[in-house]
Amino acid sequence: MPVLYSLAKAIINFVFIVYFRRRIEGLENIPAQGGCLIAVNHLSYADPLLVGLACPRPVHFMAKAELFRVPLLKSILPRLHAFPVRRGAADRQAIRKALELLQNGAVLGVFPEGTRNRQRQSDGDMLPLHGGAAMLALRTGVPVVPAAVWGTGRIAGPLGLPKPVKIGIRFGQPINLPPPEQVNKESVAEASRTIMEAIKNVLDEVDPQQHRQGGA
Repeated sequence: MPVLYSLAKAIINFVFIVYFRRRIEGLENIPAQGGCLIAVNHLSYADPLLVGLACPRPVHFMAKAELFRVPLLKSILPRLHAFPVRRGAADRQAIRKALELLQNGAVLGVFPEGTRNRQRQSDGDMLPLHGGAAMLALRTGVPVVPAAVWGTGRIAGPLGLPKPVKIGIRFGQPINLPPPEQVNKESVAEASRTIMEAIKNVLDEVDPQQHRQGGA
């Protein structure tokens, strides 16, 4: 594991534990080895950090390509297991990278909503899912670990300073999507519905006082 990744993980982990009183549930549901896809609801820019730091295995993420043009970030992001994706169109290179990671036994974190859910009335509300996560799972056959974050959407405070709200993540039991006769629009849509239902089920298992009120 790169030194930079280990150092960044230790520092941010300390902040999450002490300042945000982070809670982690369901770590036993993450496969100890082999490729898997962690599908998570999306509330904040902090979500990838929360997922990556909570998981006992390194988690790879897609990050918007624009970030890799920033001089400092373009050298740091790859060391933090991130790789670029062009948003707004099918990025075949990013898809190939994601498939390769899963087939080689890595963990890939995906936010199937595609963007932060700014219209939610509570952390339990979700946007319609994009089909990318379902497509990757169907094409590789890896298990999908549904996960739910809460509280991160309430971090931003006055003047951009973070508020000390409680945040957390719960990992649900892995699901194995039935292999379709072919991966097409219909099978991806059906798999996306299954993934969304699984994430919502995990959200329902979280104490409502945490994910609906942020646990402040």
